[in-house]
Amino acid sequence: MTPEGAGKLVEAFAQDAPGAYQLARLVSLAVSIERELLRKVRLALLPEVDAGAEADLWFSPLVETQSPLALVFVPEVADELRARLKRDQPLLKAVWELLAEFHRNAPPALCLEEELTWLALSDTDNVDLIERRLQSVMATMATGTRPGLARWAGRALPALPEKA
Repeated sequence: MTPEGAGKLVEAFAQDAPGAYQLARLVSLAVSIERELLRKVRLALLPEVDAGAEADLWFSPLVETQSPLALVFVPEVADELRARLKRDQPLLKAVWELLAEFHRNAPPALCLEEELTWLALSDTDNVDLIERRLQSVMATMATGTRPGLARWAGRALPALPEKA
């Protein structure tokens, strides 16, 4: 899918299902979007949106894959949703705080990927912090003690926002 196609798809979805679109925009910060995360974000940040928005999003064309446990957005759709979320920095921060708490016990690579995404979308001057996080990944990869880390980096790093 092209970025232009993703933009059109997201815009059409926003027109057809505004509550589900709002929810999608907020949870786009996450790598893996669990049903419980959808519910937590909706109740905390979109109390006016009903539970049907969760189902509308779960089965929407924005989703690349879904399992009984979680969904993942089409990569270009995630980029578009994140660009839209970036425009509201206070909301971005509120989503980050919820997400960091929700995924506090998640695998470290997932937490790092979400943190890097948040840092890259944030308007604060945090390039040094992003570089330190990425240098830590490279240093760990160099030790050879975490062989799956290279596979994660090969998938995750190209998908991060441009600032990262």
